[in-house]
Amino acid sequence: MTHELKQLVIPEFTLIAEIGEEPVGFILCVPDINVALRYLNGRLTTFGLPVGLVKLLYHKSRTRTARLIALGVIEKYRRAGIAEMLVLRIVEDAMIKRGFRGELSLTLEDNFTINRFLETIGAQRYKTYR
Repeated sequence: MTHELKQLVIPEFTLIAEIGEEPVGFILCVPDINVALRYLNGRLTTFGLPVGLVKLLYHKSRTRTARLIALGVIEKYRRAGIAEMLVLRIVEDAMIKRGFRGELSLTLEDNFTINRFLETIGAQRYKTYR
């Protein structure tokens, strides 16, 4: 299963921030495969053949929306701008150079630091879950 999931990740959309040799933060973005899933009719295999997986990989390559799945920074470095630097790097690589749109899966409503930053770079909240 890891091999199949690895094919969904674009290496340029997965970054690790380091200070010296120590990793201090990371960001993981993936193409939004929800768009591609509608072509599978609910099945990854047909008669034991990975037809759905082939369709998924084909339509994934045509997807132009990237989802921010995970962003983390070690607590001691949280106010050092590392998360912001990682997000800006993804925005530059994904949106500007490759023509992707971006979407965040979930940010906590009381995470004022990241929410303020996202508003600053033009992100818009379109749904709030409570």
